[in-house]
Amino acid sequence: MQRAVQYLSPGESRSWRHDGRALQPGEPAPRSAVVAVVDFPDESYVLAKLPAMRGHDGRLLRRRRLEREFPGVSLALVQPLRRGREVDGNDAVLIAVPGGAALQDALGDLAREHALRAVTTPALLAGEWLRRARIRQRRVLIVLPTPAGVRLLFLDDGRPTLSRLTGPLAPQATAAEIARTVQYLQNTQRVARGESVELWFWGMDDATAAACLPAGVDVTPSSAPRVPGLPDPERDGLQALLALAVDDPGAPQLAPDELRMGWLARELERGSRLAAAAVAVLAILVAAGFEWRIQRVSAATADVVAQHAAIEQGAMRLDADLGRRGLTLAEVATLPEAEQSLAAGGVDPAAALAIVGVGFGAQQDVTVQGVELRAMPLAGSAEAAVVAPDPAEVPAAAADLDVAAACAVGPQATILVEFGLAEGLGVRRRDAALGWVREAAAGLAPWRAGAAARAIGRRDAVVVTADRDEARADARWAVCLRNEMPT
Repeated sequence: MQRAVQYLSPGESRSWRHDGRALQPGEPAPRSAVVAVVDFPDESYVLAKLPAMRGHDGRLLRRRRLEREFPGVSLALVQPLRRGREVDGNDAVLIAVPGGAALQDALGDLAREHALRAVTTPALLAGEWLRRARIRQRRVLIVLPTPAGVRLLFLDDGRPTLSRLTGPLAPQATAAEIARTVQYLQNTQRVARGESVELWFWGMDDATAAACLPAGVDVTPSSAPRVPGLPDPERDGLQALLALAVDDPGAPQLAPDELRMGWLARELERGSRLAAAAVAVLAILVAAGFEWRIQRVSAATADVVAQHAAIEQGAMRLDADLGRRGLTLAEVATLPEAEQSLAAGGVDPAAALAIVGVGFGAQQDVTVQGVELRAMPLAGSAEAAVVAPDPAEVPAAAADLDVAAACAVGPQATILVEFGLAEGLGVRRRDAALGWVREAAAGLAPWRAGAAARAIGRRDAVVVTADRDEARADARWAVCLRNEMPT
């Protein structure tokens, strides 16, 4: 949308277009965004205290106060100055530009042909300039020549509280008007007596500004601040304020909403387009987020499926390998539990060797030839269900039973000791050695000897057996020890 500014005064109307870089004189293009700057002598400022009210009630109160203060004037606003105590209310300035019927007709024509963005004044634009320049907590009097005359603007903390339109620029007359304005500021307590007033000259050269200084008045000339991207107000004066109006006139403005319907409708349409664009961008971002999430989940799923397939293939290979060895995966899966159970019911090799060494190896006529350790069978297994025969109940007919086979049954842990006797022993010495073995086997608690057959053809409770030819020197003997207190 093209931008333009329209200057309106009692005897003059000028317009400028913005070509993207600077203002150019000329009529605004159709349907341009136009800011109207009104410069009329009846511009009025009234200081007041208003109750601290916000929202709808606050707006209604301010509108009624304006209608009471400026009856029949549509170009009016309330601008707050500073907060006071709640019992006193807040300081504010009531601003109005009556202008007359001619001004209303000119603004109506602008509103019909263009989008009237705002109606403002040089004083309001000067306040916006100080806000953009970040100048706060300062009181300043600005001398500004305009096509309608010399405008004297007084701003308190960036808000205009007085604006007077005097005659054309003439050093003596302008100096007198400055002195009169300072006197009025002191009389209305806008400035304390004895306080020096800061003075800015906009739109005039240094010689003219020096000639306009009033004699005997406590004023302090100083330099005006610059705003980046805008002209120098000390050099360009009103043109700098018009450039500011085209760029952004600020929030305070005088026009009622009825005159600004075209601009408000465009702003609503622009806001709707921006909202639609934002929704579209948000939808795209959400869709992209979902797409990224889906791709990530798909990639993770594919990775899990690949890992599962690899595990299945590895299991198949392992199953085939175990099959060649006569095992299954179920059997291998129980190996840790079986190992723990066997370890819990097993025989400590060190303890077994100590038993054999004390019970058998200490006899010089006894030679230990082998030791077989058998762990306690797993609970519920077939081996644990077989009850070992009691040595006293073994009949003589069972003398030929294999001691190793008998020692492999029963719920207890067992130690099978195979031994022989020294060569060249006589019968008496051999019997003495076997008797010593019986006594040693009976005294190895908690291990108890259990016989499965008679020893040397005699009924004997000690677990001692021999091959058929007992008289042979290479005969082998065996004893089975059972743990009666398994852990």
